[in-house]
Amino acid sequence: MAQEHRFRSAMRGFQREDVIRYIEYLNNKHISQVNQLKSENQALKDELAALRSSTSAENEVAALQEQVAQLQQQLAQADAAPAENLAEAELEAYRRAERAERAAKERSAQIFQQTAGALSEATALVDDAADQFCATADGISAQIAILQKAVQASKQALQDAAAAMYAIRPEED
Repeated sequence: MAQEHRFRSAMRGFQREDVIRYIEYLNNKHISQVNQLKSENQALKDELAALRSSTSAENEVAALQEQVAQLQQQLAQADAAPAENLAEAELEAYRRAERAERAAKERSAQIFQQTAGALSEATALVDDAADQFCATADGISAQIAILQKAVQASKQALQDAAAAMYAIRPEED
């Protein structure tokens, strides 16, 4: 990224337009990179919000509640059945309820893992974008420092040349 830029020289240093154009170019490049990183960051935030507001977990809960209601209805029907089938029906209803509960817990754990994975990926992308932004900013700062040193050296050279000119100036009578 650190490329050497040659400016056209002028009587008192470098061509002012060249230097200004180069600084504007660096500034525009920096602004576009910042905007790109901001848009990537916003996209990641939007994706994270979409994942958080996912209704699949709510649908799963509603389905499980419906299943529980069905099991309760079956249990109520079993209560009305003769006494010999009652114990067997209760046991079967209990087993189905256990299976439904186990399935709900497994699905809940799976959804949690998927959400945690998506959050980790989004965090990693934001961290990478921040690292790239810092590296770009450091590069621009280094180029500006080099440019400032060059301007200072040119200024000093001009001052030295002016001092030498005044030192050898012929005396007027």
